[in-house]
Formats: sequence, C-alpha cells, structure tokens
Amino acid sequence: MNALIRRNWCKVLNPVAPFSSSAGLFKGNKKSRTKNQNKMHIAVQGCCHSDLDRIYEYLEDQKVKIDLLIICGDLQTFRTRYDMHQSSLTPKYRKMGVFKDYYEGKREAPCLTLVIGGNHEASNHLLEVFHGGWVAPNIYYLGNTGVVRYKGLRIAGMSGIYRTYNYHKGFHELPPFKSGDSKSVYSVRKFGCYKLWNIQEKVDIFVSHDWPNGIAKHGNLKELLRKKPFFRAEIESGELGNAPAWTLLKKLRPDFYFAAHLHVYYPAIVQHKASEKLPSVADILEPEREESSRKRGYDQVEPDLDFEVTKADGTIAEGPLPGEGKSTEETKTEEPTTEVHSSATVAPDVETNDEDMENIISSTRFLSLDKVVGKRKHFQVLELPETRLDPDEGLTLDREWLAITRATWNHLPYTVRGTELPEDLSNEIQRQREWVDANVTDEDLIIREDFFQCKTEKEIGRSFGSLREMWWEDSQSRRLLADILKLDQHRLMFDATAPAATESDDKKSSELEGGLGFISLVPDHVQIPKRSSGRQPLPKIGESGKKDDPTKILPEVGDGPPGFNGAEFVSLAP
Repeated sequence: MNALIRRNWCKVLNPVAPFSSSAGLFKGNKKSRTKNQNKMHIAVQGCCHSDLDRIYEYLEDQKVKIDLLIICGDLQTFRTRYDMHQSSLTPKYRKMGVFKDYYEGKREAPCLTLVIGGNHEASNHLLEVFHGGWVAPNIYYLGNTGVVRYKGLRIAGMSGIYRTYNYHKGFHELPPFKSGDSKSVYSVRKFGCYKLWNIQEKVDIFVSHDWPNGIAKHGNLKELLRKKPFFRAEIESGELGNAPAWTLLKKLRPDFYFAAHLHVYYPAIVQHKASEKLPSVADILEPEREESSRKRGYDQVEPDLDFEVTKADGTIAEGPLPGEGKSTEETKTEEPTTEVHSSATVAPDVETNDEDMENIISSTRFLSLDKVVGKRKHFQVLELPETRLDPDEGLTLDREWLAITRATWNHLPYTVRGTELPEDLSNEIQRQREWVDANVTDEDLIIREDFFQCKTEKEIGRSFGSLREMWWEDSQSRRLLADILKLDQHRLMFDATAPAATESDDKKSSELEGGLGFISLVPDHVQIPKRSSGRQPLPKIGESGKKDDPTKILPEVGDGPPGFNGAEFVSLAP
C-alpha cells in the first residue's frame, strides 16, 4: 500500500516588521512570545558578508524570542584594516563592515551567536581561535572543526570550503599570508574531517559553509536547476559541494544540517535506512577526487555575486543568472501568513511504500540559506520542544570532543605535506575520554564570556612564528589546550627558521610559494610522509569500494520517522 508523505517541513511565520531601525530587543507580539516561552527558538542565517547589523535588526523584530543564532560562514571578523587585507576578498569587495564595533564592545549581539568560517574571512583572526573561542562578546567561533553543547543540544561545525588539492595538506599557512595562502588557508583539511569522523555520540545540528556533495538530489532538484541552471553538470558528476561533508552526514546522521555558500535557498531530506552500510574511514582519508573541480569557480563566489564560474576559454563569467531577479514570483512582496509553506522551494509530495517506510530509521533535514539581500530567504528559525532541552545548561565544551582533541594532538599537521592518520583511533579516544572524565570538571566545561580578550591594533598586526606560538599567545586557546587538556605546546613544534623547500624537494603549485619551515620535533610514533614530485594517485571512481554513491540519483522518498521528534521549522524569511 502506497502512502503519500508530505515533505513540507518548513512552516512559515512572517516577521512583524523586518529591518525596523527603532525596534527594541525581540520586539513583537507579546502574546505570541508568551505562548512560546517554554520552547527554544534557534535562528539560522546563511552567508553574513559583514551585515551583522541587518541580521540582528531582523532578529529583534520577530514574534518569538530567539535563544541562539547560528551563522553559516562569511562573518568577516575584521578588527583592523590589517585583518581585511589578510582575507581572500578582492580589493573591490573589501570593506571593514561593523564587526569591529562588536569586537570593541561598542555594539552588543542581542543573543548568543555561533559562527563557522567560510571562504571570505579574516583568516588570521580565526587562526588565533583555531580550536574555538569568542571572536567578540556573545559571538562564539566553533573553530576549524568543533563541537559544543547548548541547553541540551549538541552542535558540530566545519569551517571553510572543500578544495580537493588542499585537502591532504597540513595547516601550513601563517599570517601575514604569502602568495595564494590567503585562498588556501580556508580549505577543508583531512585532519579536521578525521576528528569529526571519530564522533560516536549523537549530533543534533551540523553546520558547514558549503554543501555536502550529494545533497542536491535529495530535494526539489528541478526547482534548484531552474534557479541555478549551471549547477547541472556538477550535480550529475558529483562535483558540486563537499565530498567529506557528505560522508560525515551519512555517518553522523545529524537531525539537522545547515549550509550556505551557493547563495540559494534549498531544503532537502536525506533518509537513513537500516539496510544501508555506513561509509568507512577510507572515505575520509582518501575521498574520491574530481580533478576537474580545480577549474570550478564556486570557491570564489563574491559577496554580491550570484555566481562565478570558469568558462571553457578560461575567463570568469560573473553576474546574475539568466532570468534571475526578473521572475514575478521572486520580486513580488509576500503577504504575511502562518500557513504551511507549499511553494516549489519545498520538496513536493512523493510516494513510497510501507516496506521502504519500515526500513527508514532516521532522517537528516538539510537547509541551505541565501545571502542577506532584499527578499531572499536567508534566515530560518527552528522551534524545539522543551522535552529535548536542558534550560539550565549554557554554552559548554563537549567531553567527547575534548577526548578526540587529546587523542589526535600528536597527529596535528603543521606543514604542506600533512601527516599520516591511523585508520582506527578508537582505543586511544576511549583512553583519553577516561582521562577527560577524571580530570575535567563540569566547571571547566563552561565557556564563559570573560575568557574573551580584546587585542590592541599593535597586537593584531604582529607576525607570529608558528601556530603553536599563536595559540599560546591567545588566552582562550591557552586555557583550552594547556589549562584544561594539559597538552604540551612543544610536542609538535613548527620551526619557522628552517630552510624553505626547494623546487627539487617538491614541485609546489604557485599558490604555495614562499618560505615554509618543517617539523623539527616530532614524537616517535608520528610518521611524516616522504616528499614526492607530485600528489599520490587516488583510487578511481568504482575502485574505492564505496557502497553509497552520492552521484547516483536516488528515488524520491518521504520524511520517514523524524530524528528530532516535535521539532518544526518556522521560516522568518521575507
């Protein structure tokens, strides 16, 4: 017997008065706020592009009180002009923005804000809090990769975007960035994905900047291609998005997954079946590499462009999509409504049989959000039932993540070459978890705002000799690594005075030019891969033994049992 399954999981609740300049804190309908005071409301924002004021104004005018804001990248944490010139933005799009005022305390974030990094950031600033930390009062950066807890929710994040040719490298970039380092520094790295892979406990919300590369085929693909027709080739070949992120989605199976980067609103649902095999760690250590993606321009999407893609002749095509911005549907003003959203942006009704439904054990609800422009859908609110919450718990570190950080500390790579990672680290993680439980108190886990330290312009502009020194200079990182985790800063030392690699040692791409040092002190069990004249060959498609191929268009299926019972999306997008 077939069953019609509705995938309209986005419930619309329009704002009272968007972008009101005179709005008070969470100004709106008092009756509505009273009715929902026992529920938690999490707002999610797509690309920020330094428009914090507009986002917070919009936040304050809602009918419900927002407890937490999550920003999916491109915050642009510019404190000084030095930070701005360390970003990958071209001079045309560089602007200081308003973040400096939040950093210096002249303006205040109206609610706790969690952020991840994108591809247009003050990367030198984010390196200082590589393992997570406050970038401004009430604005917390999850780190290069990180996991935190808030009121009973477990939130994981991955910063940056996926570039196949940077994935296996270490964290070699140092400010002031040389040559192409400002563009490689935000690339997703194998080490961070490996740490996330080792998570065993349930993740409620996962956040990344770019999309998992198989997600486009789990939503309304026809509508996506109508808006972004040039995505078709990349979707069909599996090149659109982040390959390790898709592996992590299938392995961790979070209830919700949020992303941005491609400047389009796109909901989707991924069904997790009891019969499917989980990805293996090999999919993280050696993901399928599409060399043609090196020629794509999606990692260079500028803040006010809808796309930037390399054409066949090697030139960059820029500008709005054909027909985009001209549609009557997209330009007209939407009337306020509280009805269930039923437009084409939400996946349509689909059919599935009872056997498929019984095989579905959970689902991940994915949502990509747009940029802060006009009436675009850049903002969404998730309403959570009080049964899943711990109202007395604030923002805290995660014990399992601390154990993973200790277990992988001696494998953290500081050079272009990176380091080899063990396939199985479960025993070491278990040993470190026992250490964390025995030595880290509940008080130690609390992420207090007074850990934030506002630096002077002179301190910001100085050059650091190594990431190790950078982290021990920063009070937040030093507290985490030394005071809580008791890690030795000399276990892995990057020697900035070592001779630079020569062309005969390694043929590096032009973006890696400059003096890069080498590891001078490494524990015996850490293996440094030998230099070679080029990248090591990876298995071709079909040879990796992968059981779940994200490039295959899967049949449309319905919601299945929700992984987060009782949760609803409340769209506050204009």
